[in-house]
Amino acid sequence: MVTSTTATQTPAVAQSADLLADFLGDRNFVMAFARGMLVIQAFGSAPEARSVAELSQRSRVPRAAVRRLLHTLAELGFVRVIGQRYALTAKTLELGHAFTSSNRIAIAIQPIVSRLAERLHSFCALSVLQDDETMLMCQAGTAANPVADPDRATLGDPAPLRAGAGGRAPLYASASGQLFLANFSEAQLNAYFARVAMTPLTFRTQTLPAQLRELLPRVRAQGYAVGDRIFANDLRSIAVAVNDERGTMVAAMVSVVRTEVLSDTALHQRWLPALRQAAHDAGRVWRG
Repeated sequence: MVTSTTATQTPAVAQSADLLADFLGDRNFVMAFARGMLVIQAFGSAPEARSVAELSQRSRVPRAAVRRLLHTLAELGFVRVIGQRYALTAKTLELGHAFTSSNRIAIAIQPIVSRLAERLHSFCALSVLQDDETMLMCQAGTAANPVADPDRATLGDPAPLRAGAGGRAPLYASASGQLFLANFSEAQLNAYFARVAMTPLTFRTQTLPAQLRELLPRVRAQGYAVGDRIFANDLRSIAVAVNDERGTMVAAMVSVVRTEVLSDTALHQRWLPALRQAAHDAGRVWRG
């Protein structure tokens, strides 16, 4: 997920925080546990450690509660203390691993994603809709250096993606996200634009609703989206819809490469056919 290094909230955390008030009268709802999960989410995908003040603002949890929660998480091994700041430890990966290891669809589709990455020599992933973001369910591809031969295009350093199961990106600033938006109803799209603050991630990120409204009908009609430097200045992403038995989009098959090694010709002659085949295979798995 693309996360600012400032104390602003991520859409997912803000949305989750807004829900807590709905459970104030629920005697079975453990508010402390919910707040702890919000604090973990508030770290985001940025690698730097965060302060109590930052985590409090991002999670909407009071500072005193954040301090106690961080102490608990540190004692359990999920957080390490760095001076006056805190960082998640590798133990938090166990939380995501429990999901991906037990999720039938992710397990079944992983070989499809791996074959696609091997075929295209690029970073590839299956992306699903999560709140107001797109989230990686499974991924494949190595962190090799980019090569000159466009037929062997690779993603050089996937760090801007924060790649890995659970990694997220905004809907408006990713190919898979724009594909999801293109399949929203008019009411869903209006609600999205009303609640999401769209800030530019690159000089090409489209942040005006009018710009996206002009683009989305074409994306919906062609069944794929291309994000050319809308997420990171040197990355190009291509996403194809994965549909269920009713023809409803449930996921996106995605490939990401460096802009300079993927021409429009290669995109249409090689990438799209491979992505469409993988999306078709994934759809069959999804339908059971």
